[in-house]
Amino acid sequence: MTKTKELEAKLAKKDNVIAEVAAELVATKKRLGCPERSLGATEIAADRFVAWIGVARGKFFASEKRYGKANEHNGHVPRDHWLLDQEKRKIIGFHERFPLERYRRLTFMMIDQEVVAASPSSVYRVLAGAGLLSRRSVPMAVHGSRQDPRRSDQVAVLGPAPELVDSKRATHARLAGSPS
Repeated sequence: MTKTKELEAKLAKKDNVIAEVAAELVATKKRLGCPERSLGATEIAADRFVAWIGVARGKFFASEKRYGKANEHNGHVPRDHWLLDQEKRKIIGFHERFPLERYRRLTFMMIDQEVVAASPSSVYRVLAGAGLLSRRSVPMAVHGSRQDPRRSDQVAVLGPAPELVDSKRATHARLAGSPS
């Protein structure tokens, strides 16, 4: 036999031995309930038992704490505060009724009208996920200004009148040139 075939035979034998030991361990656990729990009934110290079975001490006691609980394997467990699909549909429907409102105002309108009780960040996530948040073609007003960019009848004031600027410059030049 070649070296590869010998190694494969050893590996297959090892796999069979591991499978037999694992089956025996499962049968023992079923018969005794749990070896960790039965240690109290025997005179075997937990540390000695851990050394015999070849498991890390922390892993042994962690499994004892977990005994009887379902394995969740880091899966998503639905939380009570998550939005339901029905609530997400209501948020999207409300946005379709009021498409010009921004998500934060939309949130408080929904709360006031008792449509959905959700935080602004949740409403943002739902609308962004549905692709409904986009840049508006109408620019928002500058903070502190009284102009509404959606109204065309308003005139924008960009600064002081030029004649005021010229008179101010003249005053500054006159004061700078005079001896103090």
